[in-house]
Amino acid sequence: MKLKTKITSGTIVLSVIAMALVVPRALAQTSPAQNASTQTTPPQTTSLQPTSDLKPIQREATDIIKGEGAIVDTSGGLLKGHYNIALVSQSDGGADTGTEQYAVKNGQFIISNNDFSDAYKVNPSSWTVTKDQNGYTASGTVTGQDGSTYNVSLTAKLLREIRNGALYEADGTFSDNSGQIYDLHYISQMVEHHTPLLGS
Repeated sequence: MKLKTKITSGTIVLSVIAMALVVPRALAQTSPAQNASTQTTPPQTTSLQPTSDLKPIQREATDIIKGEGAIVDTSGGLLKGHYNIALVSQSDGGADTGTEQYAVKNGQFIISNNDFSDAYKVNPSSWTVTKDQNGYTASGTVTGQDGSTYNVSLTAKLLREIRNGALYEADGTFSDNSGQIYDLHYISQMVEHHTPLLGS
């Protein structure tokens, strides 16, 4: 019994010594490729370079004329109406005449009473708008909801200057190829250098 215990104890001691010698040697002999595979690659950082191609968003300044008032049909019937037209200045006649020409971007006229409301879309390329120190004139065509085309003409007289624009009395006609359909009478306002918001 004592001999067996001594042998067992000696075997355990030898095993511990062998492990102490073999394991470090095995780790030291690990191939460089294996060592490389176990190393952690430091994360790469990307520096943000300034972009010179970025340009500020530019929005075109627009003048707007709009009005509300009374519409009279050929039988003397009284209707309601309003309109708005967006303009872009094209030229300045200078200090001598004080006249300015405008291109039309878009717009519409509404004529209504208690029974109906008709919308007429402005056809921009057909319009001519001129303003001077006394007022403005505007004329062009509009298209109704049924696709019919009508002629509109306005002559506006300056009433007074107001903040960011002016107030006018505008009178005009609304007609088709058969003749005049409505007399137009508006109190009109021109809002100058209005810059629209994004998406508008």
